[in-house]
Amino acid sequence: MYRGSQAYRMDEAAYEYEVERRPHLTAIEGGKPRGTVRRAASPAFPNVVVYLVALAIVLFVAGGINVALTSGTVGRLNSNKETKAQIKELTSQNGELLIERSMLSQAERVSQIAEDNLGMVYASDAKALELN
Repeated sequence: MYRGSQAYRMDEAAYEYEVERRPHLTAIEGGKPRGTVRRAASPAFPNVVVYLVALAIVLFVAGGINVALTSGTVGRLNSNKETKAQIKELTSQNGELLIERSMLSQAERVSQIAEDNLGMVYASDAKALELN
């Protein structure tokens, strides 16, 4: 019969051996440095996880802000391009209108319209009135 890890005498059958009975899984406290290290290391792991999650959240928020700023900048640049195109078109139209206005306001054209449409003529004998 198995009586533990102790050696027993084969020649004496009547010899009684005391077998120390211990529970199979007992906590044996380690030396002081190891116990201190274990106690110090156990709460550090959850702290590291908390710090990593906080860092991930901060990086996510910073990335979101970066994306928002970049998309806002791209939107402004696109609206600037559209505005520049509108300015170019309006400048071209303004030049055409200036040419048309200068052609329409010529003295010969005005006198031609006045004679044809309104029957106006230039005064040929102007009477002068002199006051003494």
